Amino acid sequence: MKTKYIIALIIGLLLASVLPLVIPKYYTYVLSVTICFAIYALGYNILFGRTGLLSFGHALYLGIGAYTVAALMRPELGPYRIFSMELLLLAAIVTSAIVGLGVGALCIRYTRIFFGLINLGFVMVWHALLLKLYHITGGTDGLPVYIPSTLGITLPYETFRTFSFYYYVLAVFLIVTYVMWRIYNSPFGLALKAIRENGVRAEFIGIPVGRYRLAAYVISAIYGGIGGALWAPLSGQVSPDVSTWLTSGDVVMMNILGGMFNFAGPIVGAFLFYNLKIQIMHFTTYWSFILGLSAIFFVLVFPGGIMGWLSTKMKKFYGQKA
Repeated sequence: MKTKYIIALIIGLLLASVLPLVIPKYYTYVLSVTICFAIYALGYNILFGRTGLLSFGHALYLGIGAYTVAALMRPELGPYRIFSMELLLLAAIVTSAIVGLGVGALCIRYTRIFFGLINLGFVMVWHALLLKLYHITGGTDGLPVYIPSTLGITLPYETFRTFSFYYYVLAVFLIVTYVMWRIYNSPFGLALKAIRENGVRAEFIGIPVGRYRLAAYVISAIYGGIGGALWAPLSGQVSPDVSTWLTSGDVVMMNILGGMFNFAGPIVGAFLFYNLKIQIMHFTTYWSFILGLSAIFFVLVFPGGIMGWLSTKMKKFYGQKA
């Protein structure tokens, strides 16, 4: 089984590497954006699927990552403007971690619907600040994001967004996915699973439930910040729309569609949801109606998500084969 997964991973990497060479530039751009949302969804799942905490306000960190990048590129900063993508990523990680630590310390005192609604309140406050602090955030117009340098190299506009930055985003995605895989399979990750199953029993056996939930929250916030920081240069502009309760709902749907109890579930869900949304928007102005029906269909047909269904089928196949 492990050999099969390694072979599948190698094939997947080779396919991902050659895609920009054979597909139209627009789809390379879409794929880059999808990977950014996959990072966002993967981070959210350590909170939702692994720890059992449902947040309705996690777009807060997607927005913080994006606005951190935009703010550090503002012309008003003069010689202190930052164009290095590596430094911008680091700044987004630090900012998201600090905010996540503060917000998480308040939110993890509660569970279930109360946890979700408190997070919803925070993202609504953040969205209101983005709208009202016009001289800082640009209000509804948002802030422009300029072309950053990657590994010290600055490329032309079109080459950056439709080719070179794809490989940069893919590399970051592979790194953070590996890190998350190690977290999932560490004693800490298994403790989070125990907390999800029964928090009271987990506390009785000596697991510091509060601290572990807070750690999961901060990790999730960092991944949201990374996704937002990578998405910002692709978008070219950040606006308050990146941090709304609707954007927060998108990541919940990504996890449910892909399978929140499977490691690859949020990644598959992000690719399915975002690309389905893009394709439907091309054909009709009633895209939200059709997208909603599609989501209902997938949830009814695959109640455990795409990867949950696939995992069940594979277990049956290998069980019969044995």
